[in-house]
Amino acid sequence: MSDKFSLYERHGVREYWVVDPGNRAVQVWRLGKAARFEMAALREFVRDASPITSEVLEGFIVDPTELFEDVE
Repeated sequence: MSDKFSLYERHGVREYWVVDPGNRAVQVWRLGKAARFEMAALREFVRDASPITSEVLEGFIVDPTELFEDVE
């Protein structure tokens, strides 16, 4: 994750999502004004099941409840 994070940041990837099924968590990082990633969202299924919206892909919304419904 660290290597990809640095690589994506350096090459200007505007949004980077990390889905962690083991912890039922989703991290969303967005490129800030200083061309550095800033944490935009952290959703842990057990704490926050509100939908996550992409700022890069119009209309792309992820519902963590559905995303992790088959994870045991």
